[in-house]
Parts: sequence; structure tokens; C-alpha cells
Amino acid sequence: MEVVVVSIGVKQAQETLRTALAMGADRAILIEAAADVHTYIEPLAVAKLLPVWSRRKAPASSSAASRPSTTT
Repeated sequence: MEVVVVSIGVKQAQETLRTALAMGADRAILIEAAADVHTYIEPLAVAKLLPVWSRRKAPASSSAASRPSTTT
């Protein structure tokens, strides 16, 4: 089973995704939805975005990082 972690937010979330990779996740994906860390992202927007995004991406997406690479 492949473990994929996804963060929807700011670029600074890359560090959290790297931690997830170090803990054993197979891939980490960052969807940049805001430029500023202080920008609030509505939970409903995230709930709507994630299923749409996941349907469009193939399991071996080139936009994802595989351990031990950095995220994109």
C-alpha cells in the first residue's frame, strides 16, 4: 500500500511534508493555495479541492515527490 500525504496551503508546508516522508510516507504533495502563511484557507474550500484534484492525478503523478526527494 502506498502512503501519500497532501498539504493544501502555503509553500512553508514543505517542511511538514518532508517530515512525513522521513516518517515513511511514499509521496508528498503540496498544493499551493495561498502565498502568505497568514492567509486563512477555508476548510470547505479544501474539502472541495482535494477530491477534484485527486480524480485528476494519476497515482504516479510527476508533480509528487518520492522519498527522499524534496516536494514540489
